[in-house]
Amino acid sequence: MHPSIAGRSVVACRPIAALVQELKTLAKLVLNHRGRREQLVREYFFRIAKRFTPVLAVDAEGVRFLVSTGDDVIGRVTFAHRGFDEGAMHRLVEVLGERVGTTQPLAGRTVLDVGGNIGTTSVYAVARFGAARAVAFEPEPGNLRLLHQNVVANGLADRVEIVEAALSSTDGEVEFELSGEDGGDHRVRVGDPRSHGDAMGEAERTVVRVPAHRLDSLVSDGRVDLSDVAIMWIDVQGHEAQVLEGARSVLAAGIPVSIEYWPYGLRRAGGLETLHGLIASSFRTVVDLGPPFLEGPPRDLPAERVAELADRYTGPVGFTDLLLLP
Repeated sequence: MHPSIAGRSVVACRPIAALVQELKTLAKLVLNHRGRREQLVREYFFRIAKRFTPVLAVDAEGVRFLVSTGDDVIGRVTFAHRGFDEGAMHRLVEVLGERVGTTQPLAGRTVLDVGGNIGTTSVYAVARFGAARAVAFEPEPGNLRLLHQNVVANGLADRVEIVEAALSSTDGEVEFELSGEDGGDHRVRVGDPRSHGDAMGEAERTVVRVPAHRLDSLVSDGRVDLSDVAIMWIDVQGHEAQVLEGARSVLAAGIPVSIEYWPYGLRRAGGLETLHGLIASSFRTVVDLGPPFLEGPPRDLPAERVAELADRYTGPVGFTDLLLLP
């Protein structure tokens, strides 16, 4: 046999052998965890699939998401669990409805989705929770490709508008850190990346420049209409204060806001105290919904006491979701 042919045969066999070993491991997982069988199968299939395809699709009760197999957090969880933001949204909508006196607080109205990622929030808002439309803001090119595809895959191109930019406190461009493993952890970089901690290796991340807008500028230009907005959903990995600084029109209009509250990320972006001040001056009540993976009753807090939460959610992994009510 020609040496080059023999070499190709050996190389070709190695992936097959590795695949067989992974399938044997999968069989053991299934046998030992019968209660979570489907989830484990899907999780393991995702890990195998990344060798062969950059994208997978997952269907769940009439909603479809295309996910990147290179995204070991949003992509993996969405595929394995058949969704990502639905549980958090269901909790938010339920609590918001209780506070405003309706069981369908999004029905027929608009949702502003800041940090649109691959579309889980916008698609769910319209397809599952009755919103008439959503406006999704997302700057990262990989997420944007999947966001556009997911909107089209669910037949929502006429109901979900995509703005290919970050929201911030200024118009122009911002530096943007790219996470290599988590498509939901790209972040706007503010100042020295080591000034407020580097527990997740942020200083070593690749940085690109992306377009940024103040929401107020888009409102003034007529690109965003606040007249029928039910809620503004913000999940931007610590840049929430700057988003709200550039969204004074939302604060003035008395629109409820949902934010991820992550003190570590907020400190890194230099916005923790600013966010506390904006919440205390613009809202009446803060509802601590708790981290999405924990169950427990929501806890109300007067807005002027929001800074107390920084002592409750500590370290790089301490975070929660907040509903801000005017």
